[in-house]
Amino acid sequence: MTHLHGLHRLTGVTMAGLSGNKFIACDSLIVSVGLIPERELVEQFDSGQKPDWLSIIGNARQVHPVVDSVTRESERTGYEAAKYVRGINHLI
Repeated sequence: MTHLHGLHRLTGVTMAGLSGNKFIACDSLIVSVGLIPERELVEQFDSGQKPDWLSIIGNARQVHPVVDSVTRESERTGYEAAKYVRGINHLI
């Protein structure tokens, strides 16, 4: 991925490929990263304000010493994301 699109809601991503970049329309994106976070993609929001729809969790946010805390954080964020999509609340 080279770029996220959307202001109030994710509208698509640009993917880099061997034959050039390709825009893919989507309204949800889940990215799994390794233990060392690769945060370059979200650094495009250099204004210091991330969109409401963007949630950075797990080891992408901070390295957790045990996997159980990452699992709890992921479950809680999934619950909050579902509430956000339904218009009940904002993500934390």
